[in-house]
Amino acid sequence: MKIKWKNGDKCIYNGEDWQFVSILSEEFHGTAVIFDESTEDLIQVALSTITKPETTQQREERERLEAAYDLYLTQCLAGMCDRFTYEEFIKEKFLVKIWLQIVDKTNYRK
Repeated sequence: MKIKWKNGDKCIYNGEDWQFVSILSEEFHGTAVIFDESTEDLIQVALSTITKPETTQQREERERLEAAYDLYLTQCLAGMCDRFTYEEFIKEKFLVKIWLQIVDKTNYRK
């Protein structure tokens, strides 16, 4: 999925907030120019290294999945299952569905 960028968009680079300025090149990996408002740094970075900030809905869904995974790990620590990584866990749709139901029923948050 190609992300649409426009001057002034907020972006995340190395876990920090930046402001998108422009795309210099879309060749190969692409190059973007970003601006840090607090330091007034203007730098060029690979386009693939910046992301849009999470929406409220995306953050809530991520937090639900993380809570489900946390409960799943608690079960595994009790010796009741083989341990999946987070990436493996979220691919196990049936397992995720079960744990998300528990998260929603108990309002559990990590």
